[in-house]
Amino acid sequence: MNYVFTVPGPPLVKRRPRHMVTTGGTVRTYSPDETVEAEEAVRVALRETIAGVQPTKDPYAVICRFYTRNRSKRDLDNLGKLVLDALNGIVWMDDSQVWQLYLRREVDRLNPRTEIEIWTMPVT
Repeated sequence: MNYVFTVPGPPLVKRRPRHMVTTGGTVRTYSPDETVEAEEAVRVALRETIAGVQPTKDPYAVICRFYTRNRSKRDLDNLGKLVLDALNGIVWMDDSQVWQLYLRREVDRLNPRTEIEIWTMPVT
């Protein structure tokens, strides 16, 4: 299988989980809204481009090109982490199935976006 799709808008990094103590004293862990929305944008872009995607247990190779508006500080690994986590249960069962990963960041002031290519790798 081969998937190629684009997520419009400025790429966002995967933010750290937040912790909240409930009134009962238990600790609840949650993802910031910005992260949840950005992961959903990745899933929507994939589903709008390719219908009927089902997760498999195959190994994968992934290329992500992040086009940002400027050179402001962003950790490239956290940009990639958001994409990989967003596709858990959609393309692969778990992102540990990604055996090759290529990440690149560029500046495109007029058209910020994330371009994603995913290939199923041959099982050896």
